[in-house]
Amino acid sequence: MSDTLLIHYNIENVQQATWSLCNSDGELTGKITTGSLAELSETAANHTAIVLLNSHCLHINQLQLPTQNQQKLLRAVPYAIEEFIADDVEDFHFVVAKNKHDNATSVVGINRNTLQNVINVFRDAAITPEKIIPDALCLAANDGEQWACLNYDNDSYLQTGTQNGMVISHDILPYIISSKLLDEALDKPEKILLFSEQDDAASFDELKEVFDDHSDIELINIVYNTHPLVVFCGNYRQALPLNLLQHDFKPKRKPSG
Repeated sequence: MSDTLLIHYNIENVQQATWSLCNSDGELTGKITTGSLAELSETAANHTAIVLLNSHCLHINQLQLPTQNQQKLLRAVPYAIEEFIADDVEDFHFVVAKNKHDNATSVVGINRNTLQNVINVFRDAAITPEKIIPDALCLAANDGEQWACLNYDNDSYLQTGTQNGMVISHDILPYIISSKLLDEALDKPEKILLFSEQDDAASFDELKEVFDDHSDIELINIVYNTHPLVVFCGNYRQALPLNLLQHDFKPKRKPSG
């Protein structure tokens, strides 16, 4: 089976991305490269491409909705989520997935113009992504016992379940963690993985003060090299059900023959 091309993309750097090849075991098989989309297009021509989209432009939520029907869920989401979104929900594209652990509905929303712009940028570079998924759901959290934090540049990723995560400013991470540990709707984790860049191993020192009152939670420090793709590659499959290329944005296949 051919390796998958994982592309980490931020809409703030329109013509640039970071990428590497990944095998079926979730291991990187090539070097991590940062460059222009023009440089990437040759590699993309021969591999299935999956874009891990920086989640700053996404709204990721968990909702309790009284239906299992996919179409009814999609109709209900804009009304259930509008209080969490400052913009007009009519301008948003939503994808949903049922969380088997707690029967919640996982929802990812993105402004339709933003998503179309991403698709257009890749199309203009002759790259056709198979899927576009939130990078905040590509850490190593699981449902019920393990959360994960990752520090990258000035941002912190926090994942509290396989389909529940966010990207926030690093300086407010202690406050967010404190709030979530007090949230009775969330299962308190047994351990939290703390992924930090190799040259910034002290990035979570301030956060650790939060756990003076939560000594039963184990903190596990993990240092990664170069780029978060070395973490994302092993966990991106859990985000695939929340692929943004669905419904109105489902890729149109060229007819054969």
